[in-house]
Amino acid sequence: MRCRTGIAAVAVAMGVLVGLGSCGGETDQDSRITAMDFNMYVGFGIGFLSEYDLTDPEERAAAFSQVLDEFQQTEFVTRIRGMAKVIAAEEPDVIGLQEVMSIVLTRGTDDPSDDQPLAEFLDFLLDAIELEGGPRYRAFSHVLNEIGGEFDLLGGLQDFVFREGNAILVHPDWKVEATKETLYDALFLVGTLPGPAGPVDFYYGRGAQFVRISRGGVTAGLFNTHIEAQTPPDSQLKRDQTSELVQFIQEQSGVGDTLFLFADMNSTPGSKVDGLVRGAGFLDAFVQAGQGDGLTCCQADDLSNSANQATERIDYVYVRPGASPSVPAVIGTRLVMDKRVPRANGSGEIWLSDHFGVLADLEFP
Repeated sequence: MRCRTGIAAVAVAMGVLVGLGSCGGETDQDSRITAMDFNMYVGFGIGFLSEYDLTDPEERAAAFSQVLDEFQQTEFVTRIRGMAKVIAAEEPDVIGLQEVMSIVLTRGTDDPSDDQPLAEFLDFLLDAIELEGGPRYRAFSHVLNEIGGEFDLLGGLQDFVFREGNAILVHPDWKVEATKETLYDALFLVGTLPGPAGPVDFYYGRGAQFVRISRGGVTAGLFNTHIEAQTPPDSQLKRDQTSELVQFIQEQSGVGDTLFLFADMNSTPGSKVDGLVRGAGFLDAFVQAGQGDGLTCCQADDLSNSANQATERIDYVYVRPGASPSVPAVIGTRLVMDKRVPRANGSGEIWLSDHFGVLADLEFP
């Protein structure tokens, strides 16, 4: 939020200043930054796709129709409106989002304007934040997956294109200096799809994005990633993707910059995957100044469960301190996006995502 906590007590913990305080009196906004990480959840699971032969047109259409059915049950409009309320109230400086999704109905022409958006998470979220009284964030999206197909819509087969990826949102108070993206080489094989010359392997894309921002005398590097979910904890694939992430961070980092990493790591604190990030100099903001147990995942795929089912902490705001004297103080870290909202038809409540968000407040000296 724009009124942030001033430091009342400061301690040095692993090279990062950690303080507790209260919001009151005048504060220097240029010295403060609030960072949020949140997995928006596409609205359906993908594990069931392995049960279908995606090279068979009928089975592929049935699989995509199941995706559409689950997606409709999770009410993306209701969920994104709820997300926007939280973001407008907190007004973070920077936000890292995962599972940013769009579905577009295609008309088979060469003119993209003929296509009809069925769901555009990012555009809808940006508009909804403004409607709730928040700022117009600058959005930097990173599309990682794109797949076309057919599903049964209103009694007939309809062509569509599905896109999924990550995004970084930057408050208009900040200047954007540079951006960069990368796609990991280590990827998860989902299945086989038909191609022009025969069946082709379909890998689920993962990668990382980078945005450098500045305001006043503060410069920060923002990184965002989503490590593969469809493999066991500490799998070689997870470790390989994280190693590629660390290499990308090293290549893009400016000398002396404070770095933020927004991440759905699909790995818990103390895992080998988490260790690779911490070995690169990053600190877990929740460890520094967390409130509560910090468990972020996961709710039921249909988001209809009434009791909180989160049993793991796999979503992170990591911080790597810049060169002294620009060492940030982690004032506090807490969960957000952790409340249910009423369904559109009033028939109950729904979680905003299968993940909770993480919000970290920091202050620069």
